[in-house]
Amino acid sequence: MDYNKNGQYDRDDLETLITDYDNNGDRKITDAEFEFHFDMQEPTLAIVAKALFAEYDHDQDGVIDSTDLDNVHDRMDHLRKDGVIDHEEFVTYYTELLTVLYILQIQSGQTPEIN
Repeated sequence: MDYNKNGQYDRDDLETLITDYDNNGDRKITDAEFEFHFDMQEPTLAIVAKALFAEYDHDQDGVIDSTDLDNVHDRMDHLRKDGVIDHEEFVTYYTELLTVLYILQIQSGQTPEIN
């Protein structure tokens, strides 16, 4: 996810979320645009998509915009609070987030099948 290949996950990298997911070019990602990139017929991915959207939509106004991404960036930069998300902060943030999503899956009875 280090799109600019500078060895860090910085705010510019996070901005690519808008570029990649904003289908109509208004610089805002709706839940429909976000979910478009997931297989919503697969219950596990639907739970992940909805939970990620809720996590990223900080102000809960139904769209992910640049202000929401600033908040995501700040939450990810939780260890050193230096404006730079290093590998440790990135892994910690997503480990905690995905753990919560997994717990939600278990509670919903839709756990993924592990082969």
